[in-house]
Formats: sequence, structure tokens, C-alpha cells
Amino acid sequence: MKNTRLAFAFILIHLCIMTFAQSSKKITGRVVDEKGELLVGVNIMEVGTQNGTLTGIEGTYSLTVKNSRSTLKFSYIGFDSQEVIVGSNTVIDVTLKESKSELEEVVVVGYGSQRRISTIGSQSNLKLGDIKQPTASLSTSLAGRLAGVVAVQRSGEPGKDNADIWIRGISTMGSSSPLVLVDGVERSFNNIDPEDIESFTILKDASATAVYGVRGANGVILIKTKPGIAGKPSVSVDYYESVTRLTKIPKLADGASYMEAVNEARRNRGSEPIYSEAEVINTRLGTDPVLYPNVDWMNEVFDDFGHNRRANINVRGGGQNVNYYASASYYNEKGLIKTDPNESYDSKIGYTRYNFTTNLNINVTPTTKLDIGASGYLGEGRKPYESTSDIFRVAMTTSPVDYPVMFYVNGKDYIPYNQPNSGFNNPYVG
Repeated sequence: MKNTRLAFAFILIHLCIMTFAQSSKKITGRVVDEKGELLVGVNIMEVGTQNGTLTGIEGTYSLTVKNSRSTLKFSYIGFDSQEVIVGSNTVIDVTLKESKSELEEVVVVGYGSQRRISTIGSQSNLKLGDIKQPTASLSTSLAGRLAGVVAVQRSGEPGKDNADIWIRGISTMGSSSPLVLVDGVERSFNNIDPEDIESFTILKDASATAVYGVRGANGVILIKTKPGIAGKPSVSVDYYESVTRLTKIPKLADGASYMEAVNEARRNRGSEPIYSEAEVINTRLGTDPVLYPNVDWMNEVFDDFGHNRRANINVRGGGQNVNYYASASYYNEKGLIKTDPNESYDSKIGYTRYNFTTNLNINVTPTTKLDIGASGYLGEGRKPYESTSDIFRVAMTTSPVDYPVMFYVNGKDYIPYNQPNSGFNNPYVG
């Protein structure tokens, strides 16, 4: 029985070999360029397989393919790839044409574009995935992402978190901000929705920014928004949400510890203590929060977390003569300052923005192209009367035992406002 199975297996293998030998085909040939010069090292692959070879020093090759339906792909650096169906041929000679795509590839420079081979200046391109962050200002996304670019964010307030940007340091007196061009127009880029950006390029040195003259002395940022593309309409929807919090909060002493530290400091200077032992004990025990307050002002004024969200919907498509891109986006951020639920107004800091972008690309004639674009935004901010920095300063410096947050008399609330001109005001008032 085993001998019968073994013989049957040998027969199947033999049939497979015979079938392959009958269907497989040996192809030979030579590869030259448009001038007739032999090309050495041309890569020849049977499409859809790992079967391949290279041309020799005489530009010739030899390759066995599966059958006459196989397709050979010829590729060589600096030349356009070419595919040839084997068919009934046993000899296939190929002439490869020089590739002009690399030489003609354009990059955004100046007020237009330029062939890549012509650009010799220092420039960097930012990956679009790096700027797709749930933040109101694009400038805050640049810090630490590009060599030679410094971004300093001086505030985290919603709607006011723009970063100062310097390219290769501070190079001029006065303003050292770079020139920003969006689709060739000078404007701020902080309020652009990241989903609308096609390319983000930064020109750094004198040779790269020479076309701008003195305006490019501090570097140039070039942004191109998405144009329309030929094809069926493509709809994209993106949504991001995140939470925010204070980076680091110093741990503050409670009321009783503060009173003991003050008394000890006065004794070390030979003065009488300010707080009696009874006051320290009542404060620690929380006997009467109005008479013996023990207030954590940072906790009373600031929330532990804030949050922001961003949503974008866009459509892109077109035909032979007209291409289009249109988008609408929404951004909302709420800060960390608390609001009193008993008040009729909302003092919580926040920022909301609505963006729209439209680009229309029209081929008027074979030699004339018309680009029409429109974009804008509507922003609305809300904040307390006092600045966030002042509220933070007062919350950090106000004593936890001087007065309570508020107290009630005959059902009416009163907020102590101690020494209005001394800098030690009630933080809750701000």
C-alpha cells in the first residue's frame, strides 16, 4: 500500500513538472536608452511574483516566466518604468525613456513654485499628522518638531495660546517673527484648521528666502491649503477631543500648618505669635468655617480638568475641467476657572471657533488655469474680568485663614473682599 502511494506521488510530481515545462517560457532581450546606449543593472520583474533578474554588462537579460500571459516590468533609476506583456514573444527588447518627474517635481517657494532641482536653500517640511492636534493655535504644534524653529507659548488661556515663533533665533531688532504666507497671501496661520492644510514648509536661510528680500529676514512659513482633485466626491469627517490640566501645582500648606509656621517665624525674630493656640486648634478641627476659615484657594478657583474638542467635515472631488474642495470645522475649548452655580452669568473661561474653507480649480483652456479660494473663521471668547495670571497669583499668595470664600446673612451671600488695593484680594472675586 505504501509503495502504491509513493508511486502515485511521483506520478503527480512528474505531471506538474511536465505541465510547468510546457507552460513556462524563457524570455531574453536587451535594454537600451533613447540614444541606443546599453543599460546595465536594469531591474526586470515578473509582475505579481518575486521572479526577477538584472541586465548584465552588455545590457542583456534572460528570465523564465510562468506563461505567455505574464507581464514583465522594467525599472531603472532615472528612467520611467515600462511594462510589457510576454504574449508569443521569446525575445523582448526594451527602450527606456529618461524620467522627468524628479526634475520637474515642484516645491512651494516664494509666491509660486519651483523645480526641486533648483532649490538649494535650507527648508523643512512638517508632516501633516504632527499638526493634527486638539489645539486652537497651529503655532503651538511647532515646538520641538522642526530643527531651527523655536516656539514659546506664554499663555494657556483658551483663544490666547498663540506661540511666539523664531526661526534660527532672534535675528533682527524689534519683531523677529517670520513671514507667513497662506496660499501666497500674507496672513496669520493660527486659526487655520489642520485638516485644510495640504503642505507646510519653512524656509530658513538667506538663499531659501532671497526672493522675499528684507521681508524674509526672519524666515518664511509657507502654507498651502488643499486644492480640489479629479475623481468622485470624497467626504471625510474627523473628530478630536482631549482634556487639559495645569502642568504642575505647588502643594500648599493647610490653614493650621500655615498658622503654626507664621507663629514660629515670629518667635524666631523675637516677636509675639499672631495666632493663639485655640485659633490653631479650631482651624484644624473645622469648628466654624466662617470664624476659623481653612480655604484651599486653588481648589476653590480652578477645576482639576478642562477639555477641548475639534470637528471637521470636508468634501473633495472634481472632473476633467473643474475640481473643488470645501470644508467646515468647529472648535471649542473650556478652561479651568470655576464658575459659581448660584450666579446668573457664566464666568468660566472658554473659546469657540467656526472655520470654513473653499477652493475651486478651473481649467479654463489647455493653457489657462483659474484658482478661486475663500476661507475665514468666526471666533467667540469668554473670560473673567481679571486675567488668568492675576487670578492664579492671588490664589497662590492669599492666606488660607484670613477669610472664608463667602458667608450668608439672612439668606443673602456676601463675599469678603479684603484690602482691595493691597494685592491680597479674595481670589473668588476675580
